[in-house]
Amino acid sequence: MAESIANIVVAIILVIAVVIIAASHYHREHQRARWMHRMDHNRLWDRLRHRH
Repeated sequence: MAESIANIVVAIILVIAVVIIAASHYHREHQRARWMHRMDHNRLWDRLRHRH
């Protein structure tokens, strides 16, 4: 009985860890997409090219 409870606890911890990892991955991708949208390619190229 104690072994099955331990297995359930480990499974719950693993599910929580997977949810946290998936949420952080989604958040990072969303932030990156927003950053890339803000930094239009032409504006970024002009800024890098005209730096002196």
